Amino acid sequence: MTLLLVRHIVESTGFGLIVAVVASLMRRRGAAVRHTVWLMGAAKFAVPAALFSAAGVWLRSFLPAPLAPYARSAVLTRIVLPHAATTSTLAPTGQVSTLLGLLWLGGSVAMFALWTRRTRVRAGPFTPALACDEEALLRQGRRIGLRQTVGLRYSTARIEPGLSGIYRPTVTIPQGLRNELTPAEFEAVLVHELAHAKRRDNLSTAFVHATVCVFWFHPLLWWIERKLLRERELACDELVLRHCSAPQDYASGILKVCRFHLRVGATACGITSSKLKERMEAIMSFRPGNPGPSTPVFAIGALAFWVTLFPLVGGFLGGPLLAQTAESVRPSSGPNGSARVSCKYRSISFPEGAVIYVTGMKGTQMCVAGPRGPRWDWSEDASRKSRPDLIVLPPEKPIPPCETRPSASRDSCACQSGEFSNGTLVDSAEGKGKLYCDKGQWRPATRTEQGLE
Repeated sequence: MTLLLVRHIVESTGFGLIVAVVASLMRRRGAAVRHTVWLMGAAKFAVPAALFSAAGVWLRSFLPAPLAPYARSAVLTRIVLPHAATTSTLAPTGQVSTLLGLLWLGGSVAMFALWTRRTRVRAGPFTPALACDEEALLRQGRRIGLRQTVGLRYSTARIEPGLSGIYRPTVTIPQGLRNELTPAEFEAVLVHELAHAKRRDNLSTAFVHATVCVFWFHPLLWWIERKLLRERELACDELVLRHCSAPQDYASGILKVCRFHLRVGATACGITSSKLKERMEAIMSFRPGNPGPSTPVFAIGALAFWVTLFPLVGGFLGGPLLAQTAESVRPSSGPNGSARVSCKYRSISFPEGAVIYVTGMKGTQMCVAGPRGPRWDWSEDASRKSRPDLIVLPPEKPIPPCETRPSASRDSCACQSGEFSNGTLVDSAEGKGKLYCDKGQWRPATRTEQGLE
């Protein structure tokens, strides 16, 4: 488990660095596009590739394809299936893993507690908005194509204009600000907050910060969050300028909001957090008739494919083997050069000690050496399923009745449908009841072998 977590962090870090390079190449493109790219970098931390690999394995189990062709896909399995790696040599000791886990959990709990405390800070008491302002909010919402209902209220607290809530968003305006702005400036400020509602910025911001709280120790994720906050404001600025005819009204409104916020006694103006001078230059140089370069659909699609479809396809193609490589399921030689004991299942040979689990079954089977040759030992012991060398197979189809045929080996018995190891119990197609494979020959199974006694 520890190795899977370390691998996930390493993969997410590498993906985040690639996202940073892609975003830096998109300086001339819209801020909304860069925001999407940065958001994908943060989402990679919250979505392990192992989930998509497991989904691919699950989808693969529905296809009636033989397993033999996939027994050679060890390289693919190691690349796209994190659980395919051997954990016995790379996993840290139990005490170190426990201490790291407790430290991680404690940091996450502290981060979530601080976040909850900040979000519970009251901005009230509130007073209802004027009818004319509510009408202006509704009119501007229709202007930018907002379908969601957004409320409007005034607050006596020393806050900036802002949008709160996810399912029921509400624009909060500090009292007195309305008198400081002209109608055009006030409507531009409203459009900026409505742009946040249209883009679902509150939801994406909460998702990213929750991810930061979980991976609080990772500096790259903190940096990505700051980039997202900056691009979020720039993207809203672009949306406002596309629907407002006078960029100077919008820039003037932002400056007056900042001046009002400082005058009422607040220690700092939060609007300056996204580089106020840079924003003013971008606003005044914006040309509505020049939309800029088109959205790089290929780049975003490639990143999305890497995060989702690549591990899904990898799990689909390499899933039947799961934790075992091709070498681990081939019969090997013992110290004296003779062939080691091996058990057959679905026409595949497994070495002695191999444990297989068929999806949907209650127990597992282990290949063991018995007095009559190799056999499968069935057990419902849950500890077997946690072994790092467990071989997971998709659900098996019902074995058809056995039409016996001669076998060339004393280690297995033959049916028309395939070969089975000594100790296998099958139904006879000739009406002889249960058959038991004994030293390469089929014979009627005893009541003990059938589990009746």
